[in-house]
Amino acid sequence: MNTKLKKGINKISEKTISIRQAGIMLFFLSFSNKILLLPSMLYNYAKTDSFFIYLILFLLDIFLLFVFVFLKKRYINKSFFDIFSKKFGIFIAKTIYFLFLIYFLTKIVLLFNVSFFYFRDQIYKSISPYIYLICIIPVLNHAMLIGLRPVGRSMEFFYNIILFAVVLCVGISFVNLNNFEGFFITKISDFSLGLFKHLFCFGDYVCMFFIMDKIQFKKNKEKIYFIYSAIGILSVLAIVLMFYLIYGSTAFLHVNAISDIINFSNNYGEIGRLDIISMLLVMFLTYFQLNIYGNCFSECFSKVFNKLSTVYSVVSLDLAFLFCVIFIFNSLQTISFSLRNIFPYLSILSFVCIPIISFVCLLSDKKGEKNRYEKNF
Repeated sequence: MNTKLKKGINKISEKTISIRQAGIMLFFLSFSNKILLLPSMLYNYAKTDSFFIYLILFLLDIFLLFVFVFLKKRYINKSFFDIFSKKFGIFIAKTIYFLFLIYFLTKIVLLFNVSFFYFRDQIYKSISPYIYLICIIPVLNHAMLIGLRPVGRSMEFFYNIILFAVVLCVGISFVNLNNFEGFFITKISDFSLGLFKHLFCFGDYVCMFFIMDKIQFKKNKEKIYFIYSAIGILSVLAIVLMFYLIYGSTAFLHVNAISDIINFSNNYGEIGRLDIISMLLVMFLTYFQLNIYGNCFSECFSKVFNKLSTVYSVVSLDLAFLFCVIFIFNSLQTISFSLRNIFPYLSILSFVCIPIISFVCLLSDKKGEKNRYEKNF
């Protein structure tokens, strides 16, 4: 391999994450806003059949992942913006990316609120959201400034620890099974309404499209994406299933699913507070999910306002984030109402716009990108 080719590959590698790190990212995204408040909220619509809402919406996420893999194989080192703007024009591409700025900002706001109300209930009920903001904003800013590669390495390091914590939570919860009311007890209309109103809690795999040029390509290694996403999805489904098996008709009273499945066990009372495991789990999950959303926001900002540096994207996110948290989404009732009645329409971007754009690009360009580095990955 000649020196110039080596330098070219090394330059690409310095700014990218490995395919395994991308797979682990999918694992973390599988949990986003799904294991705390959501199971209780869904129960109000579909009872224990809410488990099947998880299944259906996860299938939509898997569909997004298939679309991403096909696009990545066709355009190995190109960004989604480059592919998109070439087919639809710069103006339309920037318009969609601007809408995704709002999308990722909303994801961050939702994640902040859900995690804040969780920690407030678990640790200190009188804590101010401003204290939590002081903790969250530096983490978010740092992730956006350092880029995706250090975040990918950190996720890779903590992956086994997080997976062990999930298995431990599910394992402990097995001793509490006593209140299951069965499946297929909900009207189709209620089931469908519950599915639509909580659509925004899914679709997180769309993040992969905005960082596709930062993911290394390895031929015939695409199964890694599906392996890690399957582990994440099965972990979430196990937590949700145990939650409904344990609480049944009282599930709507319990708003922190991951803690509640182990928090009321009498069999391990001599050990102390077992929910410290779930608190640490939620802390790490929230940290990495914020990192991913922050980087996606920064990527969208850099394409919409291509003449501004990353610092401007950090400042813009901070100002918009603070405004939303302080003046708009400042209570659990407000965030719950918005999640059910406003946010679902944002999911059109992830579940409709992105697949349509991807299919148009794939079908209109059969040859794709001829990448001279392909054989070396």
